[in-house]
Amino acid sequence: MKPLNTSLCRLAVLALVAVSSVASAQEITKDTLPTGVWVGVLRSDNVNVAMQVKFDARSALVHFDPPIACNLGAKFQQVQADGAIYAFASASNGGKLCDNLAGSGVMSIVRASPTSLRLSFDEKSYNGQPRVRTWRAELEPNVP
Repeated sequence: MKPLNTSLCRLAVLALVAVSSVASAQEITKDTLPTGVWVGVLRSDNVNVAMQVKFDARSALVHFDPPIACNLGAKFQQVQADGAIYAFASASNGGKLCDNLAGSGVMSIVRASPTSLRLSFDEKSYNGQPRVRTWRAELEPNVP
């Protein structure tokens, strides 16, 4: 049996370290919570709605464009797996979706890449029906 090539072993170790660094860079921790304004399109069933989320250190303000047309605050709760959980607070201007989420809904945020976030939440009450409707969005930083 031939001994392993030292250069080849070093290269393999460096590649493993590089892959590990990229994977951990995408995880959200308490120290790497998103900040600033992020924009994207919220999707569920046959509905697509432009949205923006303004993150600060421990909270977020979520804005949905028409036809949803409402604003909702959210407070950071915890880091879970590779993402962060935010609990929805009160709706500042009403709107059926915001009213359904206010005070009881939670939003999950994970890094899809170093420059994008994946957001999801469940609407537990939909048009008066006790069913769950899942909403998802891919968000990118808002570049003026």
